[in-house]
Amino acid sequence: MTFPISAPAFLLRNVRLSSDPSAPIDLRIEEGRIVAIGPDLATDDLSVMDGGGAMLIPGFVESHIHLDKACILDRCRNETGTLAGAIASVAVAKAAFSEEDIYFRGAGVLEKAIAQGTNALRTHVEIDPVVGLTGFRAVMRLKQDFAWALDLQICVFPQDGLTNLPGTLELLDEALDQGADLLGGCPYTDPEPDTQIRLLFELARARDVDLDFHLDFHLDPRRGHLDEILRQTEAHEFQGRVTIGHVTSLSALPAPELDAVLKRLVSAGVALTVLPATDLYLMGRGHDHLVPRGVTPAHRLAALGGCCTLATNNVLNPFTPYGDCSLPRLANLYANIQQLGEAPDLETCLAMVTSLPERLLGRERRIEAGAEATFIALDARDGAQVVGEIRRPVWGMKKGRMTFEAPAPRVLGPRAAPFACEPVRGSGDPLEDVPTFRSALGSAPGPAAADLEAAFASYEAALVSNDVATLDRLFLDAPQTIRYGGGENLYGYAQIAAYRAGRSPAGLDRVLSRTVLTAHGPDVAVASTLFHRDTAPGKVGRQMQTWVRTSEGWKIAAAHVSVIDDPEAKGSPSL
Repeated sequence: MTFPISAPAFLLRNVRLSSDPSAPIDLRIEEGRIVAIGPDLATDDLSVMDGGGAMLIPGFVESHIHLDKACILDRCRNETGTLAGAIASVAVAKAAFSEEDIYFRGAGVLEKAIAQGTNALRTHVEIDPVVGLTGFRAVMRLKQDFAWALDLQICVFPQDGLTNLPGTLELLDEALDQGADLLGGCPYTDPEPDTQIRLLFELARARDVDLDFHLDFHLDPRRGHLDEILRQTEAHEFQGRVTIGHVTSLSALPAPELDAVLKRLVSAGVALTVLPATDLYLMGRGHDHLVPRGVTPAHRLAALGGCCTLATNNVLNPFTPYGDCSLPRLANLYANIQQLGEAPDLETCLAMVTSLPERLLGRERRIEAGAEATFIALDARDGAQVVGEIRRPVWGMKKGRMTFEAPAPRVLGPRAAPFACEPVRGSGDPLEDVPTFRSALGSAPGPAAADLEAAFASYEAALVSNDVATLDRLFLDAPQTIRYGGGENLYGYAQIAAYRAGRSPAGLDRVLSRTVLTAHGPDVAVASTLFHRDTAPGKVGRQMQTWVRTSEGWKIAAAHVSVIDDPEAKGSPSL
């Protein structure tokens, strides 16, 4: 798939929206905005780009990262593996940071993030008398230089304390003068944590900016500063403008106590950001067995209607000595830690790196007519698959301009058609728990395979519910289309549609088994399945379909259905 770097107007054809991934649509884009959206839009002599059936989402949103101290493992390390060890080692290293050094390292992280589909980001930047505004100036340059691919918010904060470092409050105020977007705090490193919290609230209110605190980064739920944050939030009427990050102490609370705290967060309009990689790496260092995970179950706040996000925090430094800026990977890590595996839970994990951090950053992006043409494309059938399989984006654009492309890898094995086994996921899916085998010739079918699964599932749901309109839509409207049934031979779309319209709706329920979907290249596939009906004991049905991919999606070009005595019911060898 090849896209031009930019074009004033073009048609993006054959993509899907996460709100309705089964229906391929087109987008007409002019001057960086979506001017029309729907199926089969007119070309009008525009350049046409085939989206390959990919699923579009507005993009991944990084809600908490530290660009200024990323990628410094070559110059400092965490000798103890603890939070205190990480803070101490970076405090020494940052004295030698230069603006160019910070810019270079931060640019490398942003390039990783862009290639992973992130197009909005909030970075925290340390301000104190040691580093001054050096990091802030470097990140301001990054904000301007990378505006072509992502929107960047800058949160300035006192990592090493405020009351113990005279002049820090004034430097924070100066950074706000020069373009910082919001204030952050870190009470647990300050000898007077409540005073730090008060001073920051007062400055934030005076400057009319939001607040984002590092908070209660330990495993003792009986101590901390959350109560003071909530008190100051309500006293300053800052509901909806305060975020707390880490808060690992909440992971040590019993469920009833945790739920009570989360309800207080919702009531106060305080958002929660969890940093799974860092929290998991640094917490529980005093245990030699049954090590606590130390990752607060933020998804429980989402269930209460609160705003909660997952974020990277650090990349390749003493706080987190790994990271590739993949938010799907981070969401997958969080799902593993919290033992989440059902599709709705995985969709929530995706929301915690997409729509919920959008809300946190004070923005709302939709893929609709009139909106900015900013989105990424995923080789996936739904959000649960993105998280469950860590599906990375295949391309993205901002304001109609391509920002990255990451073609799917090709398997070059001895077979022309390597096989893969993948259970179809989805609540209410007629194929749920049925192993589905797919093969592809040449390159993997990518989004086309997900589309085929969705089309097959739609067909099955329509068949058992006698949804004639959907059944008609899924057959190829052509005189060459054929359907051989148990008692009829039908030639051409018109005969098949007439048969469907006259068929009795009774007794259609059935159970599928041994479903096999085989793609012979990106545009042709064969679907075969067995089925049983309670109304036909001792019988087994056999169904084979040839599917072709058209500009309107996958369609059935040929079908053959027959019913025979069930060999397994007779004790014969397995089919």
